[in-house]
Amino acid sequence: MTRTLLSLLSFLCFQLTAQIPLTITEFDFEEVPLIDIAVGDLDDNGRTDIYLIGEETQEIIRLTNLGNGTNFIKTTYYLLDEQPLSMGTISFNGGDDMYYMLEGQPGIHVLYGKDPFISEKQSGATLLDTVGGLTQLDLSAFNFSQMLMSSDTSGNLHFEQIIFGSFNYIFPNTSSSLPFAGEAGQISSFGLGDSIDFYVPDVTSGQIFSGQATFNQMNGDINYEDQLEVFDNGLEHPVATMTYSDTMGNRMMFVLDTGLHEIIKYVFQEGMYSKTTLDASFTSPTMMAMGFVDGDNFPDLVVADQDKLWLISNAPSRSNGQAELIVTYDEPIGEFVLTDFDGDGIDDIASVPVSRDKVLVARNDLMTSVQEIESEPFGYWPNPTSTHLYFSESLVPERVELIATNGQIYFPNSEGGKIDVSGIPTGIYIVRTFAEGKMYVDKISKQ
Repeated sequence: MTRTLLSLLSFLCFQLTAQIPLTITEFDFEEVPLIDIAVGDLDDNGRTDIYLIGEETQEIIRLTNLGNGTNFIKTTYYLLDEQPLSMGTISFNGGDDMYYMLEGQPGIHVLYGKDPFISEKQSGATLLDTVGGLTQLDLSAFNFSQMLMSSDTSGNLHFEQIIFGSFNYIFPNTSSSLPFAGEAGQISSFGLGDSIDFYVPDVTSGQIFSGQATFNQMNGDINYEDQLEVFDNGLEHPVATMTYSDTMGNRMMFVLDTGLHEIIKYVFQEGMYSKTTLDASFTSPTMMAMGFVDGDNFPDLVVADQDKLWLISNAPSRSNGQAELIVTYDEPIGEFVLTDFDGDGIDDIASVPVSRDKVLVARNDLMTSVQEIESEPFGYWPNPTSTHLYFSESLVPERVELIATNGQIYFPNSEGGKIDVSGIPTGIYIVRTFAEGKMYVDKISKQ
């Protein structure tokens, strides 16, 4: 098949809200209908790229980000012997890596990007597990980089365990399985120390199930309860759960129910929970994502509803579903992701319509209109770090925010030319530093 040349079109005329100005660019894939989309910084250059799988291509395609959130170059990222079916990105060892499934082959393959010291990781792919029939490959359920959770077509849940051998190698364990007689939707979890509470929506029965596991970081073993418990049976068609924890230790979960056309919010406290409905008068919602979209430093929910994207601002503090229209596209949305393409500390949108013939990148121009973004990072070191970030005292930050990949924000103390990060979990963080009327953006790895 002749590959489609990437067509960078002029800015398109979509219906936009005044609150969030967008610059939208279209990339044509008419001859290679798209199967899956993922985003990540696999080459560790500080820019988030777009990764794509097309039909009958036997390759993973990359739209390489040139830095301003509108210019991308199409290249082949990785050639394969079989047709890839699904993929995702995750940090296994301090930087973004890719994992994928192949048609007709069992298991998860891991393809390394670059480690924190900018040296190439292991050449080629590693087979992470040999379990077949996985249906949730794009899922990191446990807030631990050493663990994944997936479900298969037989209804079983699988815990994928990883033990590190060095910066460039891992030693995967085969998965443990937990029977689940249903159709699992998007799973999510809370991690507190070594204890993990996870939630599994059953799309067909309308129930949410909960389970608990304990991860032994000394030997890499996981212990979990043999049976799942019914958490809530009052739903109709729950397709996704999404958990959130704030810096005060408050925990909550959002569930998208496509049968009720609602988002249900659960707030946990002292072993109990309260339940409210964020009914934003959706017509036919299909998917949701959490990110930072409207520039107020609080996490937002973005919901796809046919050809529209809706914003529920500061969703963790919302008691109602008042939503604002972000954008109306020319056709229904097949898939979308939130990420920061231009380094201004606020999320942009990459989407694929149901026709699967294009990628639409919507650069969020809100921050550039309200606050000056310094092109250079603030300049923290060392990176990666485990305890402190140091900076030159020639410019003292007024406020520092660390934003985790799950949307959680940390506000570390800064004094004496250093910032204390010893109390935050390991992972990759976007750092927003406010000083002298400007905002600086860095990306750091906490080990």
